[in-house]
Amino acid sequence: MNVAQLRPVQPIVFDQFSDDAGTKFKTVCVSKANTTVLQLKIALKDCKLPDSSDEYLLKWLKVQDYNVARAENMLRQSLEWRQFNGVDDILNWYVPPEFMSKYFSLGKVGLDRFGCPVYVCCIGRMDFKALLLCITRKQCWNFIAWKFESLTLSLHEARKQTGENIDGYTILMDFEGLALRQYTCKPAMETVIETMKCFLLNYPDHLRRVFALNAPKFFPYLFTILKPFVPQTDIPKIKIFGRDRKQWTSALLEEIDADQLPAFYGGTLTDPDGDPKCPSKFNMGGEVHSSYYLSNNGPVAKDYMKETMSIGAGGKKKFKYKVDVPLSVLRWEFMTEGGDIRFRVYSKNSKGSTNDFVPLSRVDSHLAMEEGYLTCEEPGKYFSLRFFGHGHPNPISASSTNQHFDKRKSSQQQDCNGNVLQTEKKSFIDPKYDQIKAENAIQQLKMAMKDCKLHNPHDEYLYKWLLVNQFDVARAEKMLRQTLEWRRVNGVDNIFQTYTPSEVIRKYDSGGQIGVDKFGCPGIMRSITQKEFTKFTFWTLENYVRATQVETERTGKVVTQSTYIFDYEGFSLSHMSSKPGM
Repeated sequence: MNVAQLRPVQPIVFDQFSDDAGTKFKTVCVSKANTTVLQLKIALKDCKLPDSSDEYLLKWLKVQDYNVARAENMLRQSLEWRQFNGVDDILNWYVPPEFMSKYFSLGKVGLDRFGCPVYVCCIGRMDFKALLLCITRKQCWNFIAWKFESLTLSLHEARKQTGENIDGYTILMDFEGLALRQYTCKPAMETVIETMKCFLLNYPDHLRRVFALNAPKFFPYLFTILKPFVPQTDIPKIKIFGRDRKQWTSALLEEIDADQLPAFYGGTLTDPDGDPKCPSKFNMGGEVHSSYYLSNNGPVAKDYMKETMSIGAGGKKKFKYKVDVPLSVLRWEFMTEGGDIRFRVYSKNSKGSTNDFVPLSRVDSHLAMEEGYLTCEEPGKYFSLRFFGHGHPNPISASSTNQHFDKRKSSQQQDCNGNVLQTEKKSFIDPKYDQIKAENAIQQLKMAMKDCKLHNPHDEYLYKWLLVNQFDVARAEKMLRQTLEWRRVNGVDNIFQTYTPSEVIRKYDSGGQIGVDKFGCPGIMRSITQKEFTKFTFWTLENYVRATQVETERTGKVVTQSTYIFDYEGFSLSHMSSKPGM
């Protein structure tokens, strides 16, 4: 039975998407597949791919019917999306907010019989509408990209675990309790559709199987809306079942061993305490507490934000700057009162052609401070920041600062009418050092390291390496390259995914974060009476770095350091004077 034939009045007994359902797809011979992969590889030789394997390229060719030109165009657009959103290293710099970890239901429970990771999503029990009230658009898309990359990482882990070429995952979508009001409002519907489009455009052919369980009677209407975005190659992978538990349990156990499936869904897997829902592996959603709503924690203008302007519905404001010095940095930071605002950053060359750096889009600057920067490498260009009011009966009051170029030699900023803007800049660079020299050194180090994939590309990170090398760029570069090699050899970039401390370490190694000090830095209490294992040391150090990232996101201030308390009570040389201890 085809989805298009389904009607709400019919009993929901679906298995219309099994591989033998009769849907005809073109069969491509192995030789043709190998030829097109080689052609695509040659066409993309100028690109840095997240995965250079033939299997990865084959995915893009499959969804484009082995048309090399279309596959190349699709992949290049995806690479541009990854670069613009910092997706390549998002697993290193992004930490999901607490409420998303608590209420967004999607977690890995095991492997299916083909060695593919199995995920469970209780979409029907999620308070999706409320989750969108807790997060800005920018934060939402960071989370979605992070989740997609986490799914991709699970494929790499499955390959290592099984030794097989695992290229897809199985997802159980549980629609039990689904309420239309959660997804039919405009923000929710737009987010769902855009999420699907983002996944299918940037992670093609990543699904092995999708089980839709407990589908309600109105499900065919929902699927009609979403079906146009699903590639024909993915349609046979979807199996839909109604509320007949016996039927879908049988189907699940055909492809997933019982010990890899939660007991709540017909398997034998439980948490250590016997909970059949396995909350340690995934959450069941639930109502989001209103304390997480952004409306309860709006942005507050900072002390150094001096410039204000009023923009009504249909109004606009433009700030224009000319780049006189190479590697100038344009920074912006603003908030609004009364509603969101549309914002755009673009450049215009002498011929009048424009290039968008931040495409025109609505930003939730009434819910969270909007910040950003870009490096302008070529002099002679004009850059513009434009604000557009829309849809609000009252004018929007905006506080802004740092909408200017750090020109190294000249710090005057002008709006489009030539008026000089007097603003103050709050820098992360210690005032006792020469600011211009330090910023120039940061840009030089950034250029020197452009061939490297840094796990933290921010200026604050590069500043640390320069600081310990007295701003000697060559020494800082050498030291940083040695560290990158150390991280690669020891697998430090993904150590949170590959390493779990043993019971002995967790029980006897003393150390943990206890709070934040008066400067907003995480406080770490360490006792040095226990020997450290190498991997645990790497894991611990990465945890310290993550703690500063969490505090940066929580407070909105750049936190780059930690405070440590060493307790020597009961210290004995016998613990440290032995050869292993030393």
